[in-house]
Amino acid sequence: MKKIEIILVSAAAFLCTSVLHAGDTRVWTSRKGTTLEGELLKADVATATVVDKAAKQTIIKMEDLSIADRQYIVQYDKVDAKILAIGEPGEPEKEYRVDEKTFVKEKDKKANFGSADLELMQTEHFIIAYGGDVRPNVFGEAAERIWHGMAFEHMDFRRDWGDTRMMILVVSDAKIHQAVGKWYFQSLKDSGQADEAGRAATGWEDPGSRGFEMQPDVAAKYGAKPVASYYFLPDMSGFKKAMSPLLIHSMSQSLLSHVTGGVKEGAFTFFTGHAYYKEIQLTGQAQTTLGGVGGSDNLSKVSREGFHDKWAAEVRKLVKKGTLKPDMAISYTWDLNAATPENLGLMYALSYYMQSTNLRLSYYDELVRRTTTAHRVPEPIEVASIFGFKSVEAFNTDWTTFIKEGNFK
Repeated sequence: MKKIEIILVSAAAFLCTSVLHAGDTRVWTSRKGTTLEGELLKADVATATVVDKAAKQTIIKMEDLSIADRQYIVQYDKVDAKILAIGEPGEPEKEYRVDEKTFVKEKDKKANFGSADLELMQTEHFIIAYGGDVRPNVFGEAAERIWHGMAFEHMDFRRDWGDTRMMILVVSDAKIHQAVGKWYFQSLKDSGQADEAGRAATGWEDPGSRGFEMQPDVAAKYGAKPVASYYFLPDMSGFKKAMSPLLIHSMSQSLLSHVTGGVKEGAFTFFTGHAYYKEIQLTGQAQTTLGGVGGSDNLSKVSREGFHDKWAAEVRKLVKKGTLKPDMAISYTWDLNAATPENLGLMYALSYYMQSTNLRLSYYDELVRRTTTAHRVPEPIEVASIFGFKSVEAFNTDWTTFIKEGNFK
């Protein structure tokens, strides 16, 4: 299949915050997506007891609970942190049972973007606005699977998401795409973002995905978050199933960016590595090309891609030769211009390492929460400390060993 770009265009992000404590109502989640709303009554290293609104008590095996729920128990109920290491990360996105009967097409309402009228479909957490030869259920399912993975792995994700849906716009018709673009560029200019409008226009004609910022009145009109995702896909042949590489890549990056508040400093490696990690982990392929504005003048259209095949094998070979040296501190300074195949491989390897065990996933969640709070990716020494190391060098040594000898594939 021809590779398709994900266009890196920044957009503002929305994040709501609140504080939960033990005894507050929480939605408890299993790997397959079944949920139970209730208060934590008690917990130990083997089980958690949850009482629902009807005062019914349910005992849940700790190994059946999401990583997010276990993190909550450790933080607020002071249970031994060893519960975080129980089991293997697995692939909750694949195991999630999607009920397409909950997908609702709105027959009497359309989304209007200038002269472009898009059909609408709602899922539990998303609004799919589409025009042309599009299968909206595919995009709805992909988004809900990635949403579940985030809710399974990150303690505050479900709470911070709230009740407002995120919009995903999908267009396959070139005329509709041009009409949306005309409206979008003018919308950005009208809001005082002429530079952003120029960046958005760069490569607009290219197939792929990008961030899409809606002004507050437009977001309110559709009951959506102010940041959306936009797809222009004139060839829909590769998007008949939800677990397609581009969808997994772009949606994984979009949701991580959303929950962290759209941070920029140090974020390129953070978001890009995560997106490729999920793309390869869940689909077994890496087909996504990165596109955006870059170059020496930071105004030119730039396209970057990773290794054509067997990313882990290529990275491992170069690391063993000593021609590629994992350095977390340097990697957090990279941007699109520095996205060589070798560097993209290291971004992937870094995210893989950080999410390779349940215990590391709990550290990764702490990294996400600190990023959200500080509105920036923490300094390298702080990242190393989160993962239990006294120095960046010690972190790099363990990461390098993982690449050479660990379950890196």
